[in-house]
Amino acid sequence: MRHLLIVMSFIGLAVAIIAFIDNRALRHDIATALGPGLSTPEEQIIRGYDRPYLQLIAERLLHARAAGRDGTLLDLYIRPGLLWNDVTFAVALGFFSACLWVWVLMQFEPSGFLRYLLVVMAMSSLLYAIFDTAEDFALARALGTPTTISDDKAQIASALTRLKFISIVGSGAGAAVFQILQTIVPADAKPLFRK
Repeated sequence: MRHLLIVMSFIGLAVAIIAFIDNRALRHDIATALGPGLSTPEEQIIRGYDRPYLQLIAERLLHARAAGRDGTLLDLYIRPGLLWNDVTFAVALGFFSACLWVWVLMQFEPSGFLRYLLVVMAMSSLLYAIFDTAEDFALARALGTPTTISDDKAQIASALTRLKFISIVGSGAGAAVFQILQTIVPADAKPLFRK
């Protein structure tokens, strides 16, 4: 069982890396189109966001064409950006981190505080996958009809963004992998499985 856990963990890591790379250039194009002072809702961790902010993001991306692709950047932000690259990344990263911490628990059988810490990190990893996936669906739903975004939809998505952040930090390994990928993968990285 232990060996299977570590193998599954590294499979999750590989899938997360591929999903991150496949989304990287699109995220760069979106950031460029939004310009200084604006960023995607997922990056609004401290301030959060509301209906007018989501509508502003949607408006900017709706009028930006994607270089070499059909559709607007809003279309591409929703699909494949949120659904399914980001969902794949969230699930795979949460799976990687949870399997890693369970493997450490089984392999080294720590006791006391360290045991509880590893259990919390494993649970945080699973919660991260759930919250990030829920955030992606909430944003895709809200941005899919930007003129009818309600305050409730914006508040739910914003709350999920904050919960996602708390849970990825709590996962430890997930936060470390995300930061490493942000640092080493070039902003204009070519997707591995998409033309």
